[in-house]
Amino acid sequence: MTRDRFLRIGSAAGYGIGLAALISLVQHDGGLAIDARSYWLAGRHLIEGQPLYEPVAIDAVGPFRYPPLFAQLWLPLALLPELAFAWAWRFFCFLCLRYLAGSWRNVGLWLLIPLAITELSAANVTLPVGAAILASLRGHPGLAAWAGALKVGGFLLIPYLWWVRPSERRGLALGLATLGAACGVSFLLAPGAWGRYLQSLGWQAVSPLVGGGLIALLPTAAADFGLRLAAGVGITILALLLRSDRLAYVASVATVPTLWLQRLVPILAVFRLPPRPGVSEVTGESRP
Repeated sequence: MTRDRFLRIGSAAGYGIGLAALISLVQHDGGLAIDARSYWLAGRHLIEGQPLYEPVAIDAVGPFRYPPLFAQLWLPLALLPELAFAWAWRFFCFLCLRYLAGSWRNVGLWLLIPLAITELSAANVTLPVGAAILASLRGHPGLAAWAGALKVGGFLLIPYLWWVRPSERRGLALGLATLGAACGVSFLLAPGAWGRYLQSLGWQAVSPLVGGGLIALLPTAAADFGLRLAAGVGITILALLLRSDRLAYVASVATVPTLWLQRLVPILAVFRLPPRPGVSEVTGESRP
């Protein structure tokens, strides 16, 4: 009872901090979001016939860095005013946080962590991608490919799920097929945007990594990502050997093109996964 009361108090405190952050956001530009702005601008650029990609530093604020498919999917929402778009996307991110946390009480506990507040404020795709990766390990394997198309790490789940869960291969294949079909349609609609996107990858690769909160071990984006990708592959191989959903999840969440500290927030959901397939995440006992 004491532990439960302590957690309830902590959760209430987290919601209090979240409310204070919400008030602060509203008072600052009405609550515009740094990362959501790039998604809104991408849709506006498509509507206005402007290029999606520009040769800017990888840590610059505003440029769109994802495949053109996602700008096209966001396009209807870009018809909204930017402020409305920012809050709609932020609310969706909050729902993804709720899924990752597993309960409303846990949401309050997550909000005690400043990085969670930072991520909600910026409204990146971090929480939706984390939710998709978690869902991939909880019976929806087709989402792994879509998560990978946004943040790369989801692709590491595909070989893991393919070998550890043969019964889910059909779902994996369906996810890859739908992503491939969507990208094909996207290319037919805007082949020039895809060419520009591939060109932008080269611009980003040579970009120096600077900025507060950015975790970088090597000086350029390509070198740093290559190192982290190699580490992610190594952890995935270990996950395969140990049949560990938790290791596979950590590898997928942490393997992103640029690793800002707040992008590690979804890792908190790792304990919602069982230690191994067929083992209860609560008791640690084998399931029948």
